[in-house]
Amino acid sequence: MKPKWLSLTIFFALCFVLAGWGGLMAETGPGSWYDGLQKPRFSPPAWIFGPAWSLLYILIGVSGWLVWRGRDVTERRIALLFWGVQLLLHLIWFLLFFAFHLPGTALLESLLLWFFIGAFIIAAVKVSRRAALLFLPYWAWITLIAFFNLNIWWLN
Repeated sequence: MKPKWLSLTIFFALCFVLAGWGGLMAETGPGSWYDGLQKPRFSPPAWIFGPAWSLLYILIGVSGWLVWRGRDVTERRIALLFWGVQLLLHLIWFLLFFAFHLPGTALLESLLLWFFIGAFIIAAVKVSRRAALLFLPYWAWITLIAFFNLNIWWLN
């Protein structure tokens, strides 16, 4: 029983450690570069980002873990490759946007991230339908974030 929960903890750790590392490298908060940007009218309130990302990181971790526990080794490896790539691309987007202040480059990179999230969902459904379904809110959120990113780039 321990290895099952230990492996889930590892998936959570991967998600939250990368998110934390990205957060340490970024400049956010009152008076920051991001705070000074012109934002579209439909901007989500700042308080929503913390809870939304926390929930999404939990879903991302559980989804990866469910795939890792799958039976078909080949399908599992393909899905986990996409899972890992999208996680890395998410970190890169965060750094491009918040640490390096490159919203245009981050926008282009978000398209690549969006593609790899979709690729994971397609690959994951062959291993665990639940894992694929758990990724849908993340894909929707990244779609919204990419649109938000586009508007920030356009306005600034």
